Amino acid sequence: MAATITVFRPMGFFGVVRSLDVHIDGEPVGKLKVTETGTYEVEPGEHEVFVSMEVFQSLPLPVTVEDGETYAIEVNHPSFFGSYTKVNFAPNTLFVLKPKQQA
Repeated sequence: MAATITVFRPMGFFGVVRSLDVHIDGEPVGKLKVTETGTYEVEPGEHEVFVSMEVFQSLPLPVTVEDGETYAIEVNHPSFFGSYTKVNFAPNTLFVLKPKQQA
């Protein structure tokens, strides 16, 4: 059997017309437009997930998934004003990954 990682990209100001690249264990696995969710099948165990857009990327999020489990992640975008500071002074914090709250 396998495990699943989902990544949700909510509406956000920065890069709204660009796709966000999703990487698992350093490999590109998909692209997300605004409000899209990507679903990626992985082997059970430990993985690192990060997203990128051109020269910007998130810090990696360590994820552990069990057989048959789905781990949901949400991408946080900066606000309009916050994006200026992050783009110029902290590009690796432009996007932040966090576990998605389950409904």
